[in-house]
Amino acid sequence: MEKVPTYIKGLDDILLGGIPKERMVLLEGTSGAGKTIFGIEFLCKGAEKGEPGVFVACEESPIDLIENVKAFCDIEKLIKEDKIRVVDVSRRWITDVSDKTTEFGLGKVMEDIKKAVDSIGAKRVVIDPGSILLLQFENVVAIRKGLHNIRDAVRKMGCTSIFTTERLEKLSMTFCKDVEDFVLDGVITLNYDMEKGKRTLKVVKMRGSSFLGGKHEFRFNYNGSGITIFPEVSPELKVTSSEEKLSIGVRGIDDMLNGGAYIGDTTLVAGPTGSGKTILGLHFVHEGAKNGEKCLIAGFEESKEVLFRTANGIGFDFDKFEERGLIKYVSFTIHDFIPARYKAMIKKEVEEGGIKRILIDSLSSYILAFETDAEERDHLLTLLSIFRANAATALMTYETHDMLGAVRITEAGLSFIVDNVILLRYVEISSGMEKAVSILKHCWKCI
Repeated sequence: MEKVPTYIKGLDDILLGGIPKERMVLLEGTSGAGKTIFGIEFLCKGAEKGEPGVFVACEESPIDLIENVKAFCDIEKLIKEDKIRVVDVSRRWITDVSDKTTEFGLGKVMEDIKKAVDSIGAKRVVIDPGSILLLQFENVVAIRKGLHNIRDAVRKMGCTSIFTTERLEKLSMTFCKDVEDFVLDGVITLNYDMEKGKRTLKVVKMRGSSFLGGKHEFRFNYNGSGITIFPEVSPELKVTSSEEKLSIGVRGIDDMLNGGAYIGDTTLVAGPTGSGKTILGLHFVHEGAKNGEKCLIAGFEESKEVLFRTANGIGFDFDKFEERGLIKYVSFTIHDFIPARYKAMIKKEVEEGGIKRILIDSLSSYILAFETDAEERDHLLTLLSIFRANAATALMTYETHDMLGAVRITEAGLSFIVDNVILLRYVEISSGMEKAVSILKHCWKCI
C-alpha cells in the first residue's frame, strides 16, 4: 500500500511510513491536545516538500488561525506562495448533507474545497474541526451519510486528509456520536493531561496498514520546528548471554563477584546518601575508558562539570577520555525527561555509537517520571534487553532511605529485574560508623 509521509518527527515511525494515500484519518482529542497544530503541521511539512495543501477552517477565522500557529509554522508565508490555501467555512451553518445550491449545503462546502484544491494542485486536506460541519444533525444516519460524502469527495480530489473532532474527556465520545471512528479510514487519538502537562498520541486504527501500538508522548516546539513525537521503543526479543566477565573497577568488589559482572549484565548499586554509589559508578566508567571501551554516563542529579570534578578528585581524568571519544555525558532533569525519548537515545548510542558501558546516576530521580511501578518496570526491562542484545554492560545507582538496620532496596521492587545487586551501607562498629559492602544478588550464568 502506497503511503504519504506526514514528515512530522516521529509520527511516520509510528505509522510505519505514513498515512495510506488518499485516505481520510480522524484526529480526535480533548481540549488543548493539539489537534489544530497537528493539522497545520501536516500541511506545512507537506508544502515544504512540494505537496500543497488546503486547510478548511470550520471554527477559527483565517486571521485567528494564522496568528495562533505562527510559533509553530509560518503558514502566512506558505499561503502567500500559494502552497497552502485556507477555505473559511467558520460562519456557515450546514443544514443539508447533499445540497450544492446554497451556502447551507454540505455539497457547496465540498465544491469550495475542490476549487481550492484544483487552484493550487493540493495533495493534502485538513478539515478542522470537521465535527462542526455535522454538529446540528441529531440523526445518526444523516451524520454517517455526511461523513461518507466528505470522505469520498476528498478522495476523488486525489488528496490525503485529516478530519479533526473534539472528544469529550469524561464521556469518552466524540461530538458526532462516535460514528467517525467507523466511517473514516484511520483513527489517531490525542490526549492532554493538564495536571502533568503531558501530551500523548495513540493510533487506534489505520485501515489496511500496520502501525506501532501504545501511547507515545509528544511535545510542541515553540521555535518554529513544530511537533516532535517520541515513539515507544519495544523490548529486544533476540538477546544473547555472554560467558565473559569484565571488571567493575574495584578489585575487592570484583573478587566478591567472582571476577566481575558478565558482559551485558546490569548491576544495581543501592545505598544511602554518602555511601559511595556515584564513586563506584565512576570507577566502573574509568575501568572501561582506560581499556578503550566507549562509555555513556546518563546523569539525573549532577551536571557534567560537577561529576567530572568528582572524578578528577579521585584521580580520574574524564576530560581526557571525553576528548578521545571514550566518555559521553548526557544530562536530564525530571522536568524535561520523556521516557520514550530517553530509551530511543540510549538505543541509538548503544547500537550506532558502539557504547559498551552505561552508568545511570541515579535511578532514584529517573523513576519519578513514571506514574506507576508497572510503567517503571516495563521501561527498565526494555532498556535491559537493549543492553544485553548489544553486549553493553550497565551500572545503575539508587538511593535508599534507610541508614542503618533493615534495608529495602527500591520502592518499586526493581531488584528482581537486574542481574546483580550491590548494597552499600553504614554499620555501627565499636560506637563508630563504618561503611560496608554486600552482594545481595549475582547472576552466575545468564540464560
